[in-house]
Amino acid sequence: MAGYGQPGYGQPGYGQPQTVVVQQPQTVVVSPQLRDWNHGICGCFDDCATCALGTFCPAILACMTASKMGENPCVPICIQGGMIAMRTKTRMMLNIKGSICSDCCMLMWCGYCALCQMHTELKEAGY
Repeated sequence: MAGYGQPGYGQPGYGQPQTVVVQQPQTVVVSPQLRDWNHGICGCFDDCATCALGTFCPAILACMTASKMGENPCVPICIQGGMIAMRTKTRMMLNIKGSICSDCCMLMWCGYCALCQMHTELKEAGY
């Protein structure tokens, strides 16, 4: 028998049956449906202005693309691997299928085309 000064004495519900939680509530996360890129890697000419800028001034296009993403314009030029991070962020922002490995490969072998593709996708999405 509990007395004065013992834990629980005099508190509401003292002496009442307690409910024991045996399973914690679960949070259901609904992931958005991933899609393909709207423009292929060789679809540079879908947006001729972006294609021209990517061909003749890729550093400027890279800085513009970083700005569209809300990143510092120096990221693609001053940070090693910055373009890979930007491509991955672009995919995440726009719910595009892919992987970091595919992002790296695209930028390594088709860098200018991948940059044009990213910029065009962001532009069409309203960024």
